[in-house]
Amino acid sequence: MLSGSEFKTDSERCKNYSGFLLWRKTDLAFAVSQASQGSWDRRAELDVRLAIPSAQSACGMEDFMTIELIKRLLDACYEAKRIRDMLPPLPDGVTPSYIHFLDVIEQMEKNGTSVKVSDISDALNLPRPGVTRTVKEMEQKGYLTKKPSEEDARILYLFITDEGKKLSAKYNEQVFSALLPDLEAISGEDAECTIRTIERFYRVMCERRNDLDK
Repeated sequence: MLSGSEFKTDSERCKNYSGFLLWRKTDLAFAVSQASQGSWDRRAELDVRLAIPSAQSACGMEDFMTIELIKRLLDACYEAKRIRDMLPPLPDGVTPSYIHFLDVIEQMEKNGTSVKVSDISDALNLPRPGVTRTVKEMEQKGYLTKKPSEEDARILYLFITDEGKKLSAKYNEQVFSALLPDLEAISGEDAECTIRTIERFYRVMCERRNDLDK
């Protein structure tokens, strides 16, 4: 049995578990290969099958979804919404969507992409009419401007104005930069794992939405 003292952080626990599980699975594969040669070692197989759940238990992990875990995931999503609600208030007339759109445009421009409304819609998985409406508001308030493509005037690209850049920079410096030191205890690996889990959960819920509404 793996003692709790062997794991100092969640990341270390998962890494230790992953390595242990890989070793155990390799051991089990060897036992299976031996079985095909008529030299099946049932005690070795039993040891492997029992050791894997033991390692999972020691790491506080389950290898399958349960009803209780679904409930805890939903609770975590609710807490995530409360975290967003704790962010400092935005200037009058500015919504969180403005900051989000500015951030997406900046990231795409850094990658050399000329940004259209459809790009924001695809990147954020949002309905295009709603994105179009928000972009129009941001344009009217001086945060964005549109310019036609040189190749096809029907295609309109979005550009951040000086006012938009000031708004984005102010929010990044005053909020996210201030949060960074307090979140250093959360590893990048843990953050990426959380992001991937929520994204997968969201996709599943979107796909099953019609069934759940019945």
